[in-house]
Amino acid sequence: MKAILVIDMPTHCGECPVKCRMRGINHVPTWCPLRPLPHKREPKEEWLNEYHRDEFADGWNACIDEITGETE
Repeated sequence: MKAILVIDMPTHCGECPVKCRMRGINHVPTWCPLRPLPHKREPKEEWLNEYHRDEFADGWNACIDEITGETE
């Protein structure tokens, strides 16, 4: 089973609510278990179908909206 915890991404370990025993690091290290939320995608013209929609981008962006609780 997997879960998602949505928090504001810290700029360094001292701001992080996740307790991983590291403090005093002035950046987010590459081994950090936190990953930034992906950006929304712009529709790609080559993926437009007869309805002039990029269904991949639409679905991707809908997932991002669902995670963040935002609507367009």
